[in-house]
Amino acid sequence: MLSAGGIAAAFLGGQSGHHGLAFWVAVLAFGTMAAVTIRAFWPVTFAWDFDGYAVVNTYVDVQSRPSDEFVMRELAVHAADDYQDNRTRLDRLMTMQSLALVAFGAEVGALLVNLAVK
Repeated sequence: MLSAGGIAAAFLGGQSGHHGLAFWVAVLAFGTMAAVTIRAFWPVTFAWDFDGYAVVNTYVDVQSRPSDEFVMRELAVHAADDYQDNRTRLDRLMTMQSLALVAFGAEVGALLVNLAVK
C-alpha cells in the first residue's frame, strides 16, 4: 500500500508544478495511509500459546488421569479462545487496511484533480 502510494505521488505529483488544495489533500491522504498502515502492522501478535509440556504434566503424567473426552474438551476450549483472540486481531487489521485503501484512493484522486487543474 505504501509503495503504491509513493509511486502514485512520484508520478502524478511530479507531473504538475502546481501545489494547490488538491495537492495538499493528496499529501494528507498519503500521510494518513502511512500512519494507518504502520499502526495496523506494528506490533502484531497472534495468540497461540499451546504448551505441550503443560498438557502432558496436567493431563497425562498424573495419578488420576482424566478421561479422554475431558482432555479433548479442554483442548477444544483452549483452541477456541485462541481463535477468538486472533479473529479480533484480524478484524482490526482488515479495518485498518481498508482505511488505508480509502486513503490511497483519496490520494490518487486528489493528485489527478491537481494535475487536471494545472
